[in-house]
Amino acid sequence: MKFLLIHYSFEYPTSPRAIRWRALVNYFIQKDIFVDVVCADFGSEYENKNIRNLIRIHRTRQILPVKMKRVLNRNQILNKKRDLIKKYFKIVLKRFYDITWKKIYWPDSACLWYFPALYRSIKLLRENDYDILITVAPPFTTHLIGLTIKKFIRLKIKWLADYGDPFAFTEIMSFNNTRLYRNLNYLVESKVVHDSDLISVTTDETRRLYLEKFKISDKKIFTAPPLISDFKYANDEIRINWKEGIHCVFTGRFYKTIRNPDGMLKIFSLLINEHQKPIYLHIYGDTENVDDLINYYKEKLRSRLLVHGEVSKNIAEIAVNSADFLINISNISKVQLPSKVIEYMSTGKPIINFSITENDISSKILQNYPLHIIIRSNNDPKYEAERLSQFIIKNKGKKVSEKQLKEMVKPYLTSSVGEIYLKNIKRVINPKH
Repeated sequence: MKFLLIHYSFEYPTSPRAIRWRALVNYFIQKDIFVDVVCADFGSEYENKNIRNLIRIHRTRQILPVKMKRVLNRNQILNKKRDLIKKYFKIVLKRFYDITWKKIYWPDSACLWYFPALYRSIKLLRENDYDILITVAPPFTTHLIGLTIKKFIRLKIKWLADYGDPFAFTEIMSFNNTRLYRNLNYLVESKVVHDSDLISVTTDETRRLYLEKFKISDKKIFTAPPLISDFKYANDEIRINWKEGIHCVFTGRFYKTIRNPDGMLKIFSLLINEHQKPIYLHIYGDTENVDDLINYYKEKLRSRLLVHGEVSKNIAEIAVNSADFLINISNISKVQLPSKVIEYMSTGKPIINFSITENDISSKILQNYPLHIIIRSNNDPKYEAERLSQFIIKNKGKKVSEKQLKEMVKPYLTSSVGEIYLKNIKRVINPKH
């Protein structure tokens, strides 16, 4: 088989969606499937020691406003080393971006990438005989490319629209100015859903949402859950030499709306001040959306709160392996599951899940995981800090057995998730079989 994959951030090192699809592409290659990838140029190159000439990467340049957003984010990570003038310039530039371009772009910040990516994709489609076109969102711009190819260019090819997050129904975290584009968002997503041949989502909750909103056949949409590229049971020999004490690690990105760390930090500030042993909270990831909050707690907790910024996947994995406890903050959204929950489970380490909603997806996934606690961020902080303190005392140094974990994470392995995709793709390509 031969696939054309359009994925904006395929080569972006720390993008969860990119990490997922790099693992899937590796799996497809092992099955002797040829993959052409159209992606944005982030200045980094996809590495695979077992390519066997079954993949080609087609990098397309990013236009200035798209590139500016990445530069602003990257500077936020490096700003400890920059002088005051450069920090100020960055703040002014970001403010200008927020009040101008961010107010008008559509469907998302990658919209100008639509043109070079569409041109390259059409050229490849006319030169090659692909079995299926796969577009990966977010950003939704990639689905817009798929829709143009299918509906307006009218090239005959099966099309799989792969979703990480819903587009028109993300009221809590919108991809554009919903005051301007709310109706347009729904209209265009409706066209994507109805004109695509197949739709994949990461949770059953998202699948039910799309079935209800768009009234499509349940055979058209399938769930391919979050994946872990490898089963990595915690290895005590690979550790960071941190100070003596209890080390808690969070990896990922914060958002003011769907994943706000305020409740977690409030509870940890009480815990750190009152617990009998020194407790350290490590944060690995982009904190740009909540910088004011992070700076406030850094001032308050000093050396007990360590913000490491955005790091490579390898460094993040070593930090997770070094932790005594792993921290997840559930999304407020009822249909979005942070992919790191599954990665955390694969280590066997105790997991602390902060949640403010009843029966959120993260809490449901963790129900069968023996070493976890649900802390309610919107409850009385003193009460929750005491509960957390008892959990830490009871479970420091404990791990879920490797044998038990292997069965637990089996549905989330790349091979399992990859087969879900291939089964559904083959069903669409060969409907008579």
